[in-house]
Amino acid sequence: VPFVDYFEHSRDFHFLKEEAYPFLKAQAEFYADYIVLNPGTDRYDVPLACAQEGCGPRQMGHLGQFVQFNPTVDLAFAEWTMRTAARWAKLLSVDAEMQADFLEKAQKLALYALTEDPSFDNRTVWSEANVQRWAGDPAPTSIVGNSTPFHANYMYPIVQFAPVHPTGVVNINSAPEALKLARQTVWGQNYMSKWAPENGLCLAWPSAAKLVDGGAAPTSEFGTTTLLNAFEQALIATMQPNLWPSMGGGGVEQVGATQAVNDLLLQAIDGELHLFRGWEPGAGPISFTNIRAPGAFLVSATRTGTKLSEVTITS
Repeated sequence: VPFVDYFEHSRDFHFLKEEAYPFLKAQAEFYADYIVLNPGTDRYDVPLACAQEGCGPRQMGHLGQFVQFNPTVDLAFAEWTMRTAARWAKLLSVDAEMQADFLEKAQKLALYALTEDPSFDNRTVWSEANVQRWAGDPAPTSIVGNSTPFHANYMYPIVQFAPVHPTGVVNINSAPEALKLARQTVWGQNYMSKWAPENGLCLAWPSAAKLVDGGAAPTSEFGTTTLLNAFEQALIATMQPNLWPSMGGGGVEQVGATQAVNDLLLQAIDGELHLFRGWEPGAGPISFTNIRAPGAFLVSATRTGTKLSEVTITS
């Protein structure tokens, strides 16, 4: 992700040719080689995979554990990596046959598994993988060295967010049903953690900001005011005297709030810059200065009500 972000925001073609493309191409080649065509679905599966941290021997079916395949996180990164590598190869006019192979496989990856979220009115959401279990319905506990049960969609409630952030393969331009599932997944998991997940603020808040419904009523379920209130309550509940929100983890996991706020102000989606997409029309005056966007643009803008009063885009 840092390699992709650096090139997309700088357009440093020397870095692309010498560093970023060779590295990303290797990742894409791995996915293209590792996935397996399922004759029953005519789609590519990600076998023997691991959605969560510290999967241990359960991924091989040892000790009565379920073999996990097609995690949402792997499917999203496989698609994003192969599509990005193909796009970069086209920019560089190299590896034409490989471009076609990457795009064909990215188009035919398995669909995200679905389950129902009991903490979110039993709505349909993305499951972390083929294993669709929740807290209260644990798998066998005899994992080597400990007795921690395996709770899909529970132990690490951020492993389904990758399609939205950082990959963006699902976004506000996606088909209505895909967007609905994405919103229900991200909001449901954030409700579960009270918007303060121990290991994933850097994934949780930006994912929600990218999916916020800026055209909805301010206090609607997926509206901006609802989102900002949730952010504020999470900070109030976790803020320490030195202004650090203590949410567990190692610290890096908390560096997510700034990205989420920026995403409410400016987003690049499918090659277009969207200004104030996450802000409802009735909001008061709002502005931002020099947010760097993909394409190597510095963008500044001011809006009063529904009217843009100033926009500056510097290449």
